[in-house]
Amino acid sequence: MCGMAVLIQARDWLGLPAVPAWQLILYYGCIGMFGVGVGMLYTPILVDRMRLSFPSGYAVATSCAH
Repeated sequence: MCGMAVLIQARDWLGLPAVPAWQLILYYGCIGMFGVGVGMLYTPILVDRMRLSFPSGYAVATSCAH
């Protein structure tokens, strides 16, 4: 999401015309939902590969450490 914000800011830096706010909101919503969907698909796969007991606090705490 932060990378998308940089691209939108670059439009201003390059002097390109502004995009309507509703299009930016729709764009961010689509990118965000895609990210959530990918995260929901890959979380169980990663937990299985790391052989973590899921959903436990241990699984969440150790998945960030690797």
